[in-house]
Amino acid sequence: MLSMNIEQKIMKAFGMDTANSNKVYLREKTADKFIDYIQDESKLLKDVRKVKMTAPIQEIAKIDIGDDPLYPAGRSGTTFTGKEVTANAETITLTARKMRAKVVVLDDELEDNIEGGAFREHLMRMLAKKAGNQLEKTALYGRFVGEATKNPNVVSTLNQVDGFLARAGVIVDASDTNLFDKRSIDLGKLKKLRKSFKNKYRAGLKTYLTDGLRLDYIEKYSALAGFNTVDATGYAGSKFIDVPLMREDAPVVKAGGVSTKLSAQNTQGQKTFTVASATGITAGMELVIAYGTNLEHVVQVASISGTTVTTVDAIPYKFAGTETVHECLTDGAEVIMTDPMNLIWWVRREFTLAMERNEELEASIFYLSLRTDFQVENPEALGVLKNVKSL
Repeated sequence: MLSMNIEQKIMKAFGMDTANSNKVYLREKTADKFIDYIQDESKLLKDVRKVKMTAPIQEIAKIDIGDDPLYPAGRSGTTFTGKEVTANAETITLTARKMRAKVVVLDDELEDNIEGGAFREHLMRMLAKKAGNQLEKTALYGRFVGEATKNPNVVSTLNQVDGFLARAGVIVDASDTNLFDKRSIDLGKLKKLRKSFKNKYRAGLKTYLTDGLRLDYIEKYSALAGFNTVDATGYAGSKFIDVPLMREDAPVVKAGGVSTKLSAQNTQGQKTFTVASATGITAGMELVIAYGTNLEHVVQVASISGTTVTTVDAIPYKFAGTETVHECLTDGAEVIMTDPMNLIWWVRREFTLAMERNEELEASIFYLSLRTDFQVENPEALGVLKNVKSL
């Protein structure tokens, strides 16, 4: 049987033994290779600084020269008249968070004509691609809520860490009508974001954005070719980097829209919540609860009864009962500017891989456990243009 052959090959490749255990701890060399595969599969993580951890909590020194080191030399025969300059040493602390991935690999997806180490690496690449997508989203949009074992609002990896966007120190809002007349991407907004950095951080900046925004920019400025010197494919001497997993459906508070607050705690996992005032709320409207906080969540209204709002989908979080509720649009995107070495992906060299068979699906189900975190060395050197709209 094909499925049995594949199962045997998987067991042999990873040293599993179903009679005793279907779990394996990847050796350091294999784990390192798996980390590299994950990074290769991610457009963003491929660029950032990768640190392979050896302990659950680890610190790295952050060195900054606080004073100018050069002073006028004294006249011949006199003593040094300058002052000693010392390095201001700070540390960045990493706390590894345990995450698990469930990956289904169909027998038809596996090549049957490769064996041994080649088969293992082929399979690891498949697992890395699927797990890498989840890690990239977490790296971008994670908002730390609490410890998974202590806080019931930790319902996904997005709740386990603060991602890069949450740590950005430079923010420009494309929906700010005092600055811009529309939310679409253009040269003026990119210039505003870059000029919001201190001058010393501007060298080495790369620009990350969605494919939709990249195409909007190309369309806008390619049409003017021959009449200006704008590079339609990049900015400030650096080509745009398209990150497919960056979103174009982030909530943007609607100007002049409904605004109220929760009036009581909701029941986690249910489809209802109560508000202080339901005036103006209608079926089909999209609302964002706790906008700008680590529990920000968008719901679509199914119906209204008094001050009780029923939503289309269940609400994953339990709110305290005082959070803001705003009518919103769900067409927001971000542009990220930074030196990629400013972004840090920490990952421990400890991977646990467990497998079970599902003969009905003709598939192998893998459970991957890893410990990881994301950090920014200098928030002042990470900028985000938020609430941009792709046309």
